[in-house]
Amino acid sequence: VLQKFLSKHFECFLRFSAWQKQSSFANWFIPKMLVSLDVSLSAMLVTAPLCAFYFFQYQGAAPIGNLLALPIGELLVLPIGFLGLCISCASSTVGGFILILAGYFAKIMVFLTDKITSLSLSYYVPPPSKLELFLWMLACILFSLRFRKAALLWLFLLGFYLAIWFFPNKEMRITFLDVGQGDAVIIETPRKKVIVIDAGGSLFAQSFDPGDKILGPFLRSRGYQAIDLLIASHPHADHVGGMSSLFEQFPIYEFWTAEPTISSITSIAVQKNPIWSQVLNSATKQKTLIQSPYPKVIDGVLFQPLAPCVFDKKGVCTIAALKDFLPNDNSIVLSVQFAGRQLLFAGDIENLGEQRLLKTNQIYPSIDILKAAHHCSKTSSSDEFYKHFLPRLPFVR
Repeated sequence: VLQKFLSKHFECFLRFSAWQKQSSFANWFIPKMLVSLDVSLSAMLVTAPLCAFYFFQYQGAAPIGNLLALPIGELLVLPIGFLGLCISCASSTVGGFILILAGYFAKIMVFLTDKITSLSLSYYVPPPSKLELFLWMLACILFSLRFRKAALLWLFLLGFYLAIWFFPNKEMRITFLDVGQGDAVIIETPRKKVIVIDAGGSLFAQSFDPGDKILGPFLRSRGYQAIDLLIASHPHADHVGGMSSLFEQFPIYEFWTAEPTISSITSIAVQKNPIWSQVLNSATKQKTLIQSPYPKVIDGVLFQPLAPCVFDKKGVCTIAALKDFLPNDNSIVLSVQFAGRQLLFAGDIENLGEQRLLKTNQIYPSIDILKAAHHCSKTSSSDEFYKHFLPRLPFVR
């Protein structure tokens, strides 16, 4: 039917069809290519959901590679190589020449494979549910048994999966990840923007990288290709230990810190901290926008930084590290507001930072969730601080 349609409307197809009928090579090669394409698409239909389920990835280069590189291997490298191997038993000179020819075709195949891989057609995707995966595999089995209407089940499942992934919802999602000693918070906006506050780490077990082992896999499992905003509350290892690997894994569009350069850091101990230096170097290498926090609205979610606050003569607050404060009390304190709810991320501020925050009168009484300051240590979370706004749910990490 397709051939009749094309023959009727496209003269070039008529010429191609005539050449195909006259050419023995075309009669041999084109069916082989169609078989290769069929095998590639069949393999993709079966393996793509499995890769998404277990590895949170879709390899877009796979069908292209199978279509371009695989035929060279199947139709040229293997037959010519096998022929050369057989002939070399009788004549090593002739067989060696044929094997060299097979080697050249193998180099072409490897060259094409490298070029296709360099296209970066690997995408992070959210995993399908177990029910979706089961139904997809059931459709594959039915289709292989020539029950062609199973293709309708494929289309339905694919449409349902894409609709859940791409269509915005009305919710903001906040995930507190278990990264051991430190903090790591993932905020997802209604239109699939992602904000990361701190990236865990440890002051002692620095060989473990939570950015590589925990945050990266989680973000990939949610289908994110990039991080819209990364926030370092303060430059201690248990808060920024996993950030360098995040810069290696994802494009990061904006990076907030109260101390954007090594020279601006108030603590000599932190200045000598190689982890923070590496984070800043990674951000600079990626050309990420590094700046002090400022009020920002993302998809209807307000990110309002409250501290550390430096006031000018007019009483206007600028978020910047205070020279007389240690890194904990220079933590970024962030209010996140959405749909009439407010969350407060207090970083690692201690009593001095809490007292200064209360004096600035920037804390609103109606706090729904409080990320407890400094892991709820005895040097933080004073009674006065809690009584000021009485959070409905204090969250301790």
